[in-house]
Amino acid sequence: MVPAEVSRATYSNTDAVLDPADAERNEAFRKKGNEMIAGQVQISNEPTVARAVANAEGLVSHYPLSAVLVVFGVGLAVGVALGSILGGPHTPRPSFGQRTELAAEKLGRQMLDSIAGVLPESLAKYVS
Repeated sequence: MVPAEVSRATYSNTDAVLDPADAERNEAFRKKGNEMIAGQVQISNEPTVARAVANAEGLVSHYPLSAVLVVFGVGLAVGVALGSILGGPHTPRPSFGQRTELAAEKLGRQMLDSIAGVLPESLAKYVS
């Protein structure tokens, strides 16, 4: 029968243990890995893609809200970028002040034309 300490299995490749001698070596390796100096590379037997997927799954499971917000933000940024690229050139609309001025001029012309239509010919020439 395998001792309880040895039969414990986790998802990390350094924790998978087959016998007590391997358990001691793995523990020493784990301690050494925690004390590594920046710039050193720790070589693993796992493929790089599988390790990256496992790291991503671990981050998402530990920080679900942050993961959702990051993915939402990236999607929004990509959508805005594609929309601006595919949307074509943007023609600027006149400002509120310019629209108000144009509407006032148009209304003034309409009123003068209406008044000119009612007045006799002799006075209408002064209005238009």
